[in-house]
Amino acid sequence: MSQSLSSPPQWGAYTPSVWIERLRGFSSAQSDGYVGKRLAFLARKMALAAVSGPVDVDVFGHRMRIEPMANLAEKRVLFTPQYFDPVERDLLRRVLPGDGVFVDIGANVGAYSFFAASCMSSVAKILAIEPQPDVYQRLCDNIAYNPGVPIEPIALAVADVDGPIQLFVDSGNAGETSMRRVRSDTHSATMIEVQAKPLSSILGERDLPRIDALKIDIEGAEDLALVPFFQDGPESLWPRLMIIENSPESWQTNCITLAQSKGYQVIAETRLNVVLTR
Repeated sequence: MSQSLSSPPQWGAYTPSVWIERLRGFSSAQSDGYVGKRLAFLARKMALAAVSGPVDVDVFGHRMRIEPMANLAEKRVLFTPQYFDPVERDLLRRVLPGDGVFVDIGANVGAYSFFAASCMSSVAKILAIEPQPDVYQRLCDNIAYNPGVPIEPIALAVADVDGPIQLFVDSGNAGETSMRRVRSDTHSATMIEVQAKPLSSILGERDLPRIDALKIDIEGAEDLALVPFFQDGPESLWPRLMIIENSPESWQTNCITLAQSKGYQVIAETRLNVVLTR
């Protein structure tokens, strides 16, 4: 469940144009204030109008092939990485040691995993778990562009079952694929079958001394992963820090309340996520 499906095209085959690079440099240099954001988003909009396919760029110190047109997360890290979960990334940077362990559930094409890798050494362990086949292949490609990066891709959905499960794939935003629902009302969706495993089983198959941090973003199905983990997983593997996409309207069990009952405290709430530590 952790092998690339094929060899990626050679790195540098999709070098961005000078125009796109200038707009990218301008947008990524803007501040967090109102004017800075307006200028950054205007430059991003202009650049997106000129992008017709993938581009090969450095993101968080690593090579990535980015396709921003149908993946919101890729659009953000390509043109405005300074606005990509800055609070969460700052807390990760503080908690991850050089030999740390990071678990990225719903890894997409790897932005969070590569950021974690930039905070740690080559002896770290990073599990990048992504069930959608096309996105998983692109995650593997990005890992292949960075020899020695300590990221293990895992082609699984994390859920409360061990076996096949249905995914709803959003055609307009690959990052909104979900086991539970499609968030957007404007895009068509298809349903595919993928393999799922409980988180405790995935971790049990690997020799992990601990988990320093865990990020989970699986579009409203976070409770399907976290409820059985806290029931069945060893307390020694409960993460020191958790970043949870905040989707209480979709959960059958509130993940934040559950974590608090296990001794976690909320240390940050952002537009999309809740960060907890213990």
